[in-house]
Amino acid sequence: MSTTELLYQLQQLDEKKKELKEELKDENFASQKDKIAVEIEKLEKAIKGEKEELAELKEEMKELEFSSSRLARDEESYEEQLYSGETSNPKELNQIQEKLNKTQEHKEEIEEETLDLMMKIENKESKIEKLTQKRNERQENLEELKEEHQRQQKEIKAELNKIPQEKDAIKEKLSSEAIKTYNKLYDLKHGKAVAKLKDNYCLGCRMTLPLNVIKKVKYSNELITCDNCGRILYYEE
Repeated sequence: MSTTELLYQLQQLDEKKKELKEELKDENFASQKDKIAVEIEKLEKAIKGEKEELAELKEEMKELEFSSSRLARDEESYEEQLYSGETSNPKELNQIQEKLNKTQEHKEEIEEETLDLMMKIENKESKIEKLTQKRNERQENLEELKEEHQRQQKEIKAELNKIPQEKDAIKEKLSSEAIKTYNKLYDLKHGKAVAKLKDNYCLGCRMTLPLNVIKKVKYSNELITCDNCGRILYYEE
């Protein structure tokens, strides 16, 4: 394996290292996590609000049930007065009948209000159930996202840990001078010390190269650099 090929492999490992470090940051994960967390918070607030309203409705229902029980007792009392025979005075009987009629009317109104309130409570409970289900689903999504993120982070770190050993294995086959040249160019050229030669031009600067340079790159074991950008030229057969 030629020196330029080894240096190119070294550069690929350095590029891989940078890419893996960027993947470790995973800004997309943070964005997704925050988005789901905000959704969960909104759902929690909605559920809390609906539960408070449900509690008020149930309190109203208790009051209606109390009123209904009272009216039922009054109704029973007036009917007893009417039909027990204890009162025979027509005027008194009429008054009792009027009271009974009003009680029964009020009782019917309470029954209608109770049915309406029952529907409201049922709808409210259904809404809370749906919101809770959605909240639980989003919480599951968040946990799955975190687990997947942890798995990916673990894999990335494992890949990163391999790179130093792989680089050392390549460096053992290179001269100290070649490594020194590579490191210098790597810093100067922002991580692009080696450029491929393809179709007679340098992929580092996209400039066409003279034929004599192209021949040297293809057939010489020396490190040939691009006259334009100064990168080490590598030809892959």
